[in-house]
Amino acid sequence: MELSKEEWGTYRGHIVHIYTVKDTKNNFSVGITELGASLLRILLPDKNGVVGDIALTQYTPKELVEKPGYLGQSIGRFGNRINHAKFELDGIEHRLNANSNGHCLHGGKEGFNQKVWTLLDSKVSESEVILHFQYISPDAEENFPGELKNSVIYNVSPLQISWEFLASTNRATTINLTNHAYWNLDGLETTIDHLSVQLKATHYMPINQDGSPTGEVVAIEAGSALDLSSPKPIEQVFKDFGDVDNNFFINGRDANPKGNKKGSPLHSFAQVFSPKTGRFMEIQTTEPCFQFYTGNFLHEVGTVNGHHKADKHYAFCMEKQSPPKAINLPQFRDWAILKPRDE
Repeated sequence: MELSKEEWGTYRGHIVHIYTVKDTKNNFSVGITELGASLLRILLPDKNGVVGDIALTQYTPKELVEKPGYLGQSIGRFGNRINHAKFELDGIEHRLNANSNGHCLHGGKEGFNQKVWTLLDSKVSESEVILHFQYISPDAEENFPGELKNSVIYNVSPLQISWEFLASTNRATTINLTNHAYWNLDGLETTIDHLSVQLKATHYMPINQDGSPTGEVVAIEAGSALDLSSPKPIEQVFKDFGDVDNNFFINGRDANPKGNKKGSPLHSFAQVFSPKTGRFMEIQTTEPCFQFYTGNFLHEVGTVNGHHKADKHYAFCMEKQSPPKAINLPQFRDWAILKPRDE
């Protein structure tokens, strides 16, 4: 494995870099930056050995932050939505910055994705490259309580990439960290319609017209539109259900919500395959849920990866998380609270 570093540009007076990890044996490479602790270009060969992009990004720091979409960025302090941009904790009501139809989305008006993180450590060996980034969020940033020390540790090994979020606080707060990577195993020139997806999920949360979850948890019936227990073309999901932007509960994490705790072992919950390119992705997490988003608003981004047109359904996200608005849902509230001495 190889690691290189190059200056990418500046953001708010800070020099930011691209850290490129290469798995030369498999022609697999991953770009990462301290700006938003974000994933950048990810290159992977197809079944014919042709190397191509499989993730959406931007080619300048300004575009990455100022264009919509949160492409590849680390999300916090609270990923997904907090309804009505407020919550109560320890008898105090906290009113947040509303940035999405009256709700707080992905941390508010200036979330962790717009921060320049600090590279604390890097390790390179024959089998892996590890990059450890940190961002310290001050008390009351975006009106969230407590100073929050956040780390994201990227680990890139042959044909594999993983990341781990760690956090500690000096005051009880709400937290839901995730990464907002967009994927298309068919490349950048087409929709995700012909990708095949299989999910290990037994329940999901419906959403309102403004994209916020209703708070209901609905069982996925066998044979229904969202029954993806067997591989199904995403095109068929669109025909049967429509656009997807919903939280799903991974098998076994929803039957007894009050008894469910985070910190479970790593488990596989999704498989995606491209018949066209032969590329295959398996996704694992320790989190109880994930947000399956089918890029319904990518047309608002304009262009990605330099000059490629971004359009609706040109990529998908699988955002590992606690349930959206969990802090305001009694049965999931404990999942979204971090206290001093917890991590």
